[in-house]
Amino acid sequence: RSTSAPKSMPWGGAAASVEVTREALTQRMGAPDALWKAGQPAHASALEQAQWRGTPSGELLVYHWRGEHDRLLFAIGNGRVVATGWLLVLE
Repeated sequence: RSTSAPKSMPWGGAAASVEVTREALTQRMGAPDALWKAGQPAHASALEQAQWRGTPSGELLVYHWRGEHDRLLFAIGNGRVVATGWLLVLE
């Protein structure tokens, strides 16, 4: 995977206001590497530690970036992306 979101993706740049369904996201990004649900320790940790754009709620679709070093997160509420976040290892 690339280290930056392509400009044609709805969550990048000026197109950030476009609604994206979970289905559309997984069609473009593929299946997530992990799925974190409310109540799981990783979910709670991500809500606190990630750099979020939007207000995260619901389940988190997790995509590994730079191997398993960093993670790109998509919060899904009512079948739509409600927030995006980066969970970064600061080196």
